[in-house]
Amino acid sequence: MTSDTRRPVTVITGAARGLGRAAALHFARAGYDVVVTARSARANAHPSLPGTLEDVVQELEQIGVAALAVPADLSDSASTDKIYQATMDKFGRCDVLINNAAYSPVQPLLEMPASKWRAALTVNVWAPAALARLFLPDMVERRAGVVINVGSVASVASVPRAAPYCVSKAALERLTEVIDDEIAGSGVITACVRIDERISSESDSLMQSLGVGATSEPGQTSPEQYARALEWLTTQPGLSGRTLTLAELWDLGAMA
Repeated sequence: MTSDTRRPVTVITGAARGLGRAAALHFARAGYDVVVTARSARANAHPSLPGTLEDVVQELEQIGVAALAVPADLSDSASTDKIYQATMDKFGRCDVLINNAAYSPVQPLLEMPASKWRAALTVNVWAPAALARLFLPDMVERRAGVVINVGSVASVASVPRAAPYCVSKAALERLTEVIDDEIAGSGVITACVRIDERISSESDSLMQSLGVGATSEPGQTSPEQYARALEWLTTQPGLSGRTLTLAELWDLGAMA
């Protein structure tokens, strides 16, 4: 049965903690009902990182919106159908899709097994494409909707021991452009945010401890400011199809 709410709905992958959780809480405060997905449900919580989907749903409901947790492992290609069906059954629509989930295996290229390459490409490229393919027809029919892909500076920089992540994040930027070209004039906004500075989060701390990525201090952007920029993008049709860095979003006033 669908919800009788008239609030817009956002679907956020990788939302059990970190930037995904920050986005979920921000959109809830902005008046959205929220669907959160991740592998980290209480039944299989991450051994090294705090936070589960159920925890986030509890926070969302305390804000006063309807929330739905959909445990899903995006390395399983069938998970995108599960997310789509659960969202439509509960809310009957998706107004903003935020492809935030990512997988970055850490291993030298010469030792990286094919299974880890497949998982990274499935989570970081196929899942965003598949979710867009599922949710876009309704958005195009309504001539309203937003798809935001969360990228990384790894798309344009070499990160040793993270080859699948670099390659897949470059592909995600091109996917954003292709989607925009194919649905041009539909009223639907697509965009990619290239995270080009460290934003303090649980996942960032874990990657730093593994020696992956820059070892510099976190930049000027907080998780809350980043989430605000995502919401700002939902009102910017003139930027559709673009990949925007955090520095560019600051310059455009997205985080003011």
